[in-house]
Amino acid sequence: MSAFSNKTLAAISGLSEGVDGCYGIMVKHQSEHTPKGITQDCDTGHVKSEWVSQSAGFSGDDFTGTVTWKLGEYYVIAMFAC
Repeated sequence: MSAFSNKTLAAISGLSEGVDGCYGIMVKHQSEHTPKGITQDCDTGHVKSEWVSQSAGFSGDDFTGTVTWKLGEYYVIAMFAC
């Protein structure tokens, strides 16, 4: 993995903080990952769009899934459960 600039790390942090129930982050090179889910507009100010993949949890009232953003040549994937 290459070194990331402070600006990139701040963007990763800001994106993940906007996801309720975020419990983990993965960063993968674009050649290693294909985003899953529905594309929608992203309102964080760091990127224009995001991919959201979610499914109902065990109780039916909770959700699990991922939110994916593209930053340069990398995808940032936030895993959530809420």
